[in-house]
Amino acid sequence: MYEQDKIIASHIIKVHSSASATRGENRTPVSKEENWLKRYLQYCRTECHPRLSEAAARLLQNNYVKIRQDMRLQANETGEAAAIPITVRQLEAIVRLSEALAKMKL
Repeated sequence: MYEQDKIIASHIIKVHSSASATRGENRTPVSKEENWLKRYLQYCRTECHPRLSEAAARLLQNNYVKIRQDMRLQANETGEAAAIPITVRQLEAIVRLSEALAKMKL
């Protein structure tokens, strides 16, 4: 399961890392009548495309796999089925939140 978790984590991170190519195509002009927050958000959507660095991607992937591996070991030691502490959907959410926070800090 370790290898499968690592492959899944790698795939999720690659999907988000390569998404920038498709986001820049739908540019719409922003009128001056819109408030500054709407203009700022539009600017961030069209111009700011932060992506995970290789080091950050490796860190997320390694931690995802480690958490899942630790829970499997704990379940094997106790003989009880352990709850999965992190899922693929949660990993994907962490990547999206990281990118969103990076946009806010630009």
